[in-house]
This record gives sequence, structure tokens and C-alpha cells, in this order.
Amino acid sequence: MITTSPAPVVALPPQPQAVSIPPRESLIERVPHIDPMAAFESAPPPIDLLFEGGPMVGTVGTIYSRGGLGKSYLVTELACAIASADLVGRDVPNPGDLLDIKPTQPGHVVYLSYEDPAIITTARLHAMGAKFRLDVRRAIADRLHIIPIMGYAEDYLLSDGGLADDLINWCLKNPTRLIVIDTISRAHQLDENSNPEMSLLLAILERIARSTGAAVLYVHHTSKGAVLNGLGTMAQAARGASALIDNCRWAAYLAPMTAKEADTVSDDYQTKNPIEEKNWWRYVMFGVSKSNYVTPIEPRWLWRDDGGVLVPASDLYPVPPAEEYGQGARPVQPAGISKRKGYGIATY
Repeated sequence: MITTSPAPVVALPPQPQAVSIPPRESLIERVPHIDPMAAFESAPPPIDLLFEGGPMVGTVGTIYSRGGLGKSYLVTELACAIASADLVGRDVPNPGDLLDIKPTQPGHVVYLSYEDPAIITTARLHAMGAKFRLDVRRAIADRLHIIPIMGYAEDYLLSDGGLADDLINWCLKNPTRLIVIDTISRAHQLDENSNPEMSLLLAILERIARSTGAAVLYVHHTSKGAVLNGLGTMAQAARGASALIDNCRWAAYLAPMTAKEADTVSDDYQTKNPIEEKNWWRYVMFGVSKSNYVTPIEPRWLWRDDGGVLVPASDLYPVPPAEEYGQGARPVQPAGISKRKGYGIATY
């Protein structure tokens, strides 16, 4: 008779206790819905623009151009105008508004400077300061916060849970009208030519804008093809994926004076001769290529003043038709692309 020993009893591992997971509140439930009936019966408040014809606060916009035209000067002057918007001058509405853009309200401005060392930004401010009264300087000093990030390898990327959260938390403590990111290509490590990845980046900027109530303006460059083909004023001239322009709500450009444009305007009231080529570098066109919520401002010429500061070019006059000069009297500007190199003595 064969006997068998009983099989050993194997102890089972303890079973995890069942945990009741509460249902996640969906985004559809979490975000307040728009009440159509309230919209039908009550007019909404006016759109809060950063300046006349400018971006709406709480949204994302961009300013782009080719390198060396003065984008950083432009946004720094814009920042100064916002920071001092509550001051009144004798001859001008806002003595801190060098660009004459007419800011609507004052507020703090945060400027993340990714591209330039601190000494360059300091030199720009020094050149601008020569044009400001003491009270304007003090207002700007109280509200303009320029952070030179260039060279800091840690924690400089605009990502959720990182610098984006730090920026939101600071702005919530200091009522902020404008956040400048100069330049956007240095603030991330994503593929600039990928629409999905640039949509993700713009979503982060939109979260910053929504959370802080500030307008977020990122500085960007035009593509090489747009520069070579003279298309720098087009909305899609910005380098990289189309989402960089499509997903923002406002876009502006700086563009150099071309030979054709120089032939139509004069800086000499007496002769009305076209602008000489040696002076073309001093003029840049500021215009709006995309504006979702308001009529865009008309393109305007800006002039590089002492130290590179941009101011409205108020001394330009239309060149009369050639027949008004008499036979052979009108000088002829060379056609084609300017042969000038560099941008004079101004610091950019």
C-alpha cells in the first residue's frame, strides 16, 4: 500500500486592502461654464487691452523680427510705459511712454531676459533713463522687474511645476500687467518646428496668462526664408511651427526700411528727397500682423535715437511724384537689397 504525505500548506501573501478611489472631478465640471442667458441680458465689461490696439491682458502675444533690429529695446520701452502709465506729463499724456503706444493701466512688469547679459540690459535702461523725469524713473524702478536668466543652467525652463509655477506665484503677490519672455527659443528644449510641441509650449504660456491676469509677450525671430524674401511683416514670418502664431492672440513685428520704402518718404522737409541709404538703418517699421480682439494699430516708423532708443519717427514726409521735381531733378535710389552691414554705433 502506497501512502502519500499531505501536500505542504503554502501561505498566501496578504491581500491588499481595497481602497475606494473617489471619482476625479473632470475638467468639464471644474471649469465654470458661460451662462448664455446672462450674456444675452447683460453686456460684458470692455476688453482690457495692454495699450491701444495691443494685446488683451490674460492672453498670449508675440513680437518678432530678424536679429539686431531692436526687439529687446522695443519690449523694454513697452515695459517702462506700462510701469509708469499712471503719471501725467505737461506736454504728453504719459511721460514714460517713449513709443507713444498709450498704455491703458499701470502695473508690475516681469521681464525674463534669456538672451542678454545684465550689463547690456543696464546700458539700454541707462539710455532710456536720459529721457525720463525723476518721478518716471522712480515709478519704473518700483514696478519693472528684469531678471537676467542667461547663463543659469538650472530651473530656467518654462515648464509646469518649475519656473512657470514660480512666475505665477510671484505675480499673484504683485499685480502684474505684463510678462515678457525674451527670447522664447531659449526658454524651452522642445522642437520648435513641431506643432504638437509648440502647442504644448503655448498652453503653458496661456496658463501663466490666465493664472496671473497678465498679458504674456514672447520675443521671437523671423525665419531665414522670410528675411531673404522680404516677407518679415507677414504673420507666418515667425520662425518655427505655425502654432507659435496660430495659438497666440496678437502678433507684432519690427521690419527694416527697404529701398522701395525709402524711395517714398523723406527726412528733409525742404527738398523732399528720398532718404539716403546711409540713413536707412535708423528706421524700423513697427506693425501688427495679427489681432484677434481689436482693430490693429496702423504700421508706424520708429527712429533709432541716441543709444539705440526707439522713438516715433515724426520727421518723415511723403516724397512728391517725380514729375513735380522737373526733368532729371529727382535723385534715384538704388533698387534691390541694401548693401549696408551692421547697425551703426547703437547697442542692441
